Amino acid sequence: MTASSFRLPTPPGPRAALVLVLVRVARGLREALLAVVRPSLVRRLLVAQLALLMLLWVLGIAYLLHQGGRAFLLLQSKQIYPTILAIADDTDSTPERRRQALDLLHASIVEEYDTSPERQPAILVTRGTQVLYRSRNAPEIPPLDTGGALVTVSTPTQRLHARTVAGPHGLRATMFGPNDGWNLLRTIYSDGFYLMPLLASLPLLVLPAWLSIRLAMRPWTAVAREVARRGPQELAPLAYRDGHRELALMVDAINGWMRRVAESAQRERSFFLRTAQKSLAADKAQQLTERDFIVVLPAFVVGELSTAFQIGFLIFLPFLVIDLIVASALMSLGMMMLSPTIISMPFKLLLFVLVDGWALTMGSLASSFVS
Repeated sequence: MTASSFRLPTPPGPRAALVLVLVRVARGLREALLAVVRPSLVRRLLVAQLALLMLLWVLGIAYLLHQGGRAFLLLQSKQIYPTILAIADDTDSTPERRRQALDLLHASIVEEYDTSPERQPAILVTRGTQVLYRSRNAPEIPPLDTGGALVTVSTPTQRLHARTVAGPHGLRATMFGPNDGWNLLRTIYSDGFYLMPLLASLPLLVLPAWLSIRLAMRPWTAVAREVARRGPQELAPLAYRDGHRELALMVDAINGWMRRVAESAQRERSFFLRTAQKSLAADKAQQLTERDFIVVLPAFVVGELSTAFQIGFLIFLPFLVIDLIVASALMSLGMMMLSPTIISMPFKLLLFVLVDGWALTMGSLASSFVS
């Protein structure tokens, strides 16, 4: 190559550089989207906790909506009506004093509501059809008797909630409140402290919940990563050790199975290695070893079947002896037509229970894994 033929690579132009940047951004967005969409146990637990908090919050909002849409909260008060009736009864002989006292009570009630008089609570005191007191913003309607229930009253200009409570000497106190969307705001203002724990718990519990879930899942994530790094020929026990009881049980079970697979009988492994080498191509056959998975797995299955047959044969021998003894006894008694199996079955079960057959069987099965 001559000096004249050697050229440095030309840098990409502005358009090509922009395309590269867009491709990288699109690739990053795709990976982020896949990370969000990919199933995750941590995300599921966190979403479950958030869903529970949101359910509680929605129930609280529904309660406030129900209360706000039902009536003005002041109309449900248990103290305001006896106060109005007591003032009206004590000042029954002096109407001017009654009007002044009830005006002061009404002013103290509406001072918390910085709205127009139409949206403020109103008071009406009557005796029969006679109106004893009407606040300045009370509607011009005939006396009501709701019997303590909440009712809706329509006037030419607005819709109101009304409630009447009866008192002594035929007195009745009626209070009016607006029936509009402001009731919800008043309800939240009055009973909003019920929602404060729920609202405060959303930001304060999400981060600790996420951290606690991540810390709890860290050992399981480490085991999953170790398993994912392994190839099909790696049958060594898992190297991860941790004090978690649940995780230790799983790791010990996996290690025991892998150890048993790796330590299957040499005869079976040699047989399946030769069989696999004959079945595969020459280049792949040369790469096979006795620790490859396609050799170890069938050798493990055959080894387990051999152990099972050995256990079955050891269980069969004493039962066979019992059958021979029972058959000889029946022959000596001349009971040739009676089946020896019917007579020997209780003796077999009795022998199996006396020698603790289940413990011996499970012990032999467990010892086969250890050996």
